[in-house]
Amino acid sequence: MFRRVCRSRAMHRALRLNVPKFDVLHLHSIFLWPTTAAAVSARMHRKPYVLTTHGMLVPDLIWRKNWMAKMAWISLFERRNIENAEAIHFTSQHEEKEFRALRLKHRRAVVIPNIVDPPHADDLIKSGGNWLPNSRFILFLGRVSQEKGLDRLIPAMAAVRDADLVIVGNDEEEYQRSLKGLAFREGVADRVHFLGPVHGPEKWSWLRAAAMLVLPSYSENFGMVVLEAMAVGCPVVGHAGGWATC
Repeated sequence: MFRRVCRSRAMHRALRLNVPKFDVLHLHSIFLWPTTAAAVSARMHRKPYVLTTHGMLVPDLIWRKNWMAKMAWISLFERRNIENAEAIHFTSQHEEKEFRALRLKHRRAVVIPNIVDPPHADDLIKSGGNWLPNSRFILFLGRVSQEKGLDRLIPAMAAVRDADLVIVGNDEEEYQRSLKGLAFREGVADRVHFLGPVHGPEKWSWLRAAAMLVLPSYSENFGMVVLEAMAVGCPVVGHAGGWATC
């Protein structure tokens, strides 16, 4: 966090010129300067705004990494952004509950789940999974970062000898190196494959071909990939998510 901070004159100019044209603004995510800049501009022009947190205001994630910087950012910027929002949008009741634990003042909380629109089966391309040593594979699809829990999924592969693990998604380079080292130490390096990101029909094809999707995150606000997997008939094993209320 805060590795590189710079001021975008073009962004501020665009906000100054365009915010007055709208009736309501919908702002996304936390700990991002563009979100704060948009919130400030909305308040200056007396425009109401709704803020979607995308699972970023979860105590466990805040304390897990760079907690001092995050708490400073909340105190300096985010607290006011939240207090002045017409509504805070959450994608699950679980996410809302986690947010309330932070005791941040807000006007209104609204839970509206995400939806998915899977492609027709005829539109799916053939999966590239046929190159794997094992025809059965377990899939992780998402951002390859610490909060996603891959540090506990990889060791678990030692107990699953008849399947490979395919990790698909954008990665933090240093973290991926540590995961590869973990796979080597656990004796499963030959069955753990890092593919990088995939999109569109290719993503859906990997979900369709997988024996199961595993999402071992330490915390998830919703987990779009869970819905996507279920939509194409892929079994799901998840942890600490807010996908259903019983």
